[in-house]
Amino acid sequence: MAMTVSQSIIGVDVAKAEVVVYQSETAETKIVSNKKSELKAWLKSLPAGSAIAIEATNIYHVDTVNAQLLARYLKNEQADLRAWNPPPKIYTKLQSLLRRRAALVKMRVALNQSWAGEPSLKASSKSISACLDRHEGLIEKRILDAVTEAGLLHQVKRCQAVEGIGFLTAVALVMAFQRGEFESADAYIAFLGMDLRVSDSGQMSGRRSLSKKGDSEIRRLLHNAASAGIRSEAWKPLYEGYLARGLKTIQALVIIGRKLARIAFSLMKNLSEYQSKAVLGASPKP
Repeated sequence: MAMTVSQSIIGVDVAKAEVVVYQSETAETKIVSNKKSELKAWLKSLPAGSAIAIEATNIYHVDTVNAQLLARYLKNEQADLRAWNPPPKIYTKLQSLLRRRAALVKMRVALNQSWAGEPSLKASSKSISACLDRHEGLIEKRILDAVTEAGLLHQVKRCQAVEGIGFLTAVALVMAFQRGEFESADAYIAFLGMDLRVSDSGQMSGRRSLSKKGDSEIRRLLHNAASAGIRSEAWKPLYEGYLARGLKTIQALVIIGRKLARIAFSLMKNLSEYQSKAVLGASPKP
């Protein structure tokens, strides 16, 4: 979107009680109460066609510098930015269901570990575990119904064809794919938080680590998918090749998880079917 001379550029830093607003053309900073009525009134006061950059924070303090930096960033980079749009309903629905299932699984594991050494609790433990299993089954059925109603089951099956990717991981990958129009696999990987960044800190200069942006549940599912995939003929040679090069197990699994996500993206983007020989012929590179 090309920027016009008359366009108002605004940076907004969001805190719990108020938002800090910086308007670049007037260099004016103001504070608006973080209430629906006052925010709506402020938005109506803005010139038509205004461009707004917003950052939310869980550090609840007023930061005028952040608002100014946001406005400056928007002013300089606007041509390469895309306006934010709310996620589609299927995205939020699947995200909610996957997170609820993850919370249930975490609860079950914690209970089993806590009660494992108490013989007197064995009977009640089995009863509670069975109840949690039923609830997990209900959630997974709702997930299946949701992707079917949304017409996404074909995409889920495309992803599931890849060795290691199960139903839930496939759903998570399809869900992420619905969030926006990703120009490349790199953009999709970055959205998942599977991209690498360089960390410079003392003796750890140059160390690479995952950005871990986005939904952590997707990364957890990809880790599980990679762990399952390395037992297959398709991924085992790559995994062993990484270990032979000196990589640690977790590093190798991260690389394979990233490859799984890239393949899934390509399948969904091109509406193509998975060919395992493409993996078998790949070289063991990150």
